[in-house]
Parts: sequence; structure tokens; C-alpha cells
Amino acid sequence: MARWAKTVLRAFCCAIVLAGVACHASLRRKESRVIGDITGAGDVMEVIGAPNQVEVGQPFDVTVTTFGSSCIRAERGDVEIIGLIALITPYDIHSNSTCMEYLRPYSRIVKVRFDAVGIGVLRVKGRNGNGELVTRERNVIVAPLLSSSDETRAQLIQKLKVRALQGCWKIDVGKFKVSAKIPVDPGQTNLPEFIQFDTLPGRSIFGQPMDFLVVGLPRNNKTRYHDGVFKVTADSVRVDWSNSVVGMTLRFPYDTRRMDGTAEAWTDYAGGERALIELQRSECPSEFAQRTLPRALTLQLPSTLPPRPYQTSSWRFTVGQT
Repeated sequence: MARWAKTVLRAFCCAIVLAGVACHASLRRKESRVIGDITGAGDVMEVIGAPNQVEVGQPFDVTVTTFGSSCIRAERGDVEIIGLIALITPYDIHSNSTCMEYLRPYSRIVKVRFDAVGIGVLRVKGRNGNGELVTRERNVIVAPLLSSSDETRAQLIQKLKVRALQGCWKIDVGKFKVSAKIPVDPGQTNLPEFIQFDTLPGRSIFGQPMDFLVVGLPRNNKTRYHDGVFKVTADSVRVDWSNSVVGMTLRFPYDTRRMDGTAEAWTDYAGGERALIELQRSECPSEFAQRTLPRALTLQLPSTLPPRPYQTSSWRFTVGQT
């Protein structure tokens, strides 16, 4: 009787072990490796976290964030370097079990290294909610090593910082509040929908080269801020539109993806209003994605101010093949 009981007990234990192994294997079969969703949070959270500036030949960390439900867990990301472009594909492990359908971020860190000086592009390939492949990008400045000539290095970094901003940025501005003795003129706080940073030189109110060109888009009568100038310092960006009597100044801490700062409309007769503003890098809308030659820095709508002591003109040239 005791021998029979031991045999039954041994068989029962083996059955439990085999069932556990089968169950574990079954659970593993329900998991799949998928390219991560990088659009789940819209523009609320950044997909790519990286420094604005790195040194050539030195590895640095890039945080790539995907989004999903409780059935998701972050896996690694694949990295392929082609010149100054880093192609990053983040993967998630998806379980087909019962899930809690909340949306949360899942992050992983990958190593990237650029071996040439210039503007490095971090290009993340992921998918959207419909399963379609999409990309997100962020620029980084790849600077010479510290052993380089200080003056030469500083000049090159300054040029790279301007180049890294090139392109269109969407404007989101808060409510303007009076910040001086009196409010500014009507319409002076109407900012454009987008601005486009360029590497061309800007123009002063007298038509002389000045800093770099920034263009307010679209060019219409909803805003008076069209051609202006911007300047990049060690850690900040300043944008100006002015005719020396009235103007608009934007100030931001430097960043290659998103900049939060202030917008200040001003007059030289004690008027001033200020608001918080956000710039978010964006694709240039096709209807006005074009490069324009800079004109003198002016507010380009009719105004009640006295006539300016100068005028500006623009010409269009059509060139055919011969």
C-alpha cells in the first residue's frame, strides 16, 4: 500500500511539473516582438531624449520612448549608423493576455556614436496606432574634440547650432498681458502660425546683413511678422521683428526639438505686452514650404505709424533652360 501511494504521489508531482512547463511555454507563445508605437502620446511627451551637443567619436545615450497598454514591456532598440544619421528602431514585447488599456510610456536607452563633425540626425522608426511605419527625428550638434583650437571650435559650434535649427517650427503662444506702462498697438500680438529658421543672413531695417533670417509663415495679412532675424548664443535663441518703433522679440533656451520661452511685443513709447510661447519642430506645410530671399527687416502690414524713411522692393526672376 505504501509503495502504491509513493507511485501515485510521484506521478502526481510529475504531472504538476509537466503542466507548469506546458503552461509556461503556452504563455511564452502568446508573446510577440513588435516595433514600438511612437505616436501614442501625440506631442505631449518626447520620443527621443538626447543632448543637444555631443563630441565626435564619443558614445552618448539616447532615450527612446514608445507607448502602449499594460501588455507592453520595452525591449532593446536596434541602431544603424550611416554617416551622420543614426537609424534607431525600438522594439516592444507584446503579450496577448488580458490587458489594462491605459496609455503609458516605455523607455529604453541605446548608445550612439558619430565619427564626423556636423549635424547628427537621430531618426527613430516606429509605428502609429494603425500599425503604419512612421519616423521621428532630432538633430544633435557633433562638435570637435576639446583638444581642438578653442577659437576655431567655438566658431564651428556656433555655425552648427544655427544649422541645427534650420527648418519650420510651429508656434503655440499663450495670452499676452501688459508688461509696461501701456498696451501695445492692436494687432501687434498676432504671431504667425509657423516660423522658419534659415542659414541665410537676415537684413536690418537699413538693408544691411544682420544675424540670420527667420520667416513668419504663412505670408498673409493675419500677422505683420514676416522677415525677421534670429541670433544664437551659447545657450539661447533670440528672434526679432522690428521697424525700430515697434516690434516683437522672442527668447528661448536653446534646443533642437522644442523651445519654451517668452514673446514680448514692444513699442518705443512705453508700450509692452508679454506671453509664454512654445516652439515645436514641425514639417513645413507644403503650401508655403519654400526658401525666400531676405528683405529688409520690417513690419509688413499697413499701419497708422508715420511713413518709414525707406522702402523695400522684391523681384521675381524666371529662368528657363537654353
